[in-house]
Amino acid sequence: MKNREKTLLVSLLIILSALILLESTKKPPVNWTSTLSKLDKIPFGTFITYQELKKQADSFEEINTSVFEFLQDKESKKEQSIYIANNLPFEKAETKKLLNWVAKGNTAFLSAYNFGQGFLDTLNLKIKSEIKSDALLHFPRYETTKPEDRASFAQFNRDTPIRYFSKPDSLTYTTLGKAFYESKESKRFVNFIVIKHEKGRLLLHLAPHVFTNYFLLDKKENQYYTNSVLTQLNLKNKLYWDNHYSTNKTIANTSLLYVFLENKHLKWSYYFILLGLILFVIFKGKRTQRSIPILPVLTNQTYNYTKTIAGIYLEKQEHQEIVKKQINYFYSWLREELHIIFTAVDCPNLKQIAAKKGTSIEECEHLINRLNAYKNQSICSAEELEKVYKLIYYFKLNYHGREQKHRE
Repeated sequence: MKNREKTLLVSLLIILSALILLESTKKPPVNWTSTLSKLDKIPFGTFITYQELKKQADSFEEINTSVFEFLQDKESKKEQSIYIANNLPFEKAETKKLLNWVAKGNTAFLSAYNFGQGFLDTLNLKIKSEIKSDALLHFPRYETTKPEDRASFAQFNRDTPIRYFSKPDSLTYTTLGKAFYESKESKRFVNFIVIKHEKGRLLLHLAPHVFTNYFLLDKKENQYYTNSVLTQLNLKNKLYWDNHYSTNKTIANTSLLYVFLENKHLKWSYYFILLGLILFVIFKGKRTQRSIPILPVLTNQTYNYTKTIAGIYLEKQEHQEIVKKQINYFYSWLREELHIIFTAVDCPNLKQIAAKKGTSIEECEHLINRLNAYKNQSICSAEELEKVYKLIYYFKLNYHGREQKHRE
């Protein structure tokens, strides 16, 4: 990998690590989802209400099934159930089962923004919404009908419409709480009622957000209001808490990956490990090969070899052999380099040689005859060997000099 590529890679890793570090240390945004779940400590969870009721009730049990399943063949008396959800979609079958259970002397507390149409039709109720038209924000206030609570009110500091019962029949229903906007002189809307059914009671409430963590921690008056609403329940009797109709119906997920992703620090540690594995696969996942050794370049030993052989011939004074080899090598050079055609072994084409060398045919003929004469001698002296060498050397020198001049 080149130095530039390494620098770019290191820079990219530093930037990516810095971004992940900033993201992992950043304060998470507030989750305003209305879950109304006992597990959630977010603003619109009901963790505080659940914990307080569980702690104060003499007998506490949780419901993880529908109303119909829970009340199937249930013959208990003087028990209570509390349902807090965004929507309670009870139809006529569930409503009938719930009213039969209430008639035995039990109490059902239902708090939701919406109820099933079958439920409302059975109880002859209608629900409407009130939105203040002369303001951009609508902060509803709540009060109970208890004389000791009339001096104070609770306020939900979120833009929310008021849900209310449009036709409460005072002969059948008793008003327990109302909602209004801003001043004490504003119009009141009934949002909390009790229906007495034979030996039991059915409590209906249309503002489930008064049981959320945000509402309870916002103002002390809000705590007084929620406490006043819940005093309608007798905590000496057994209390059932519903988990089925809230947003998070399932029991806490205890899988290892869920635990990792729920914790911010563990989650980003997990992401760092994944990033490291990806980088390892990219840069180290390939099979690492052994380094190929650098072999030294083979040197040309032809000159040394020739020098050694020539030395042997000279030492033995075999001048004739050296002459023959010199002339044969010269003829081989004529064939390969000058592409001269030989009519016999020692008879090259003189016209071609003259044309290539740029000289007369007579001069070329004189050179070849002298070389053949030396070659055919049985004995040659050192002086004759030197003459043969000079004849061949000056021929090649003149040829290469002419060739260089021609190229220039």
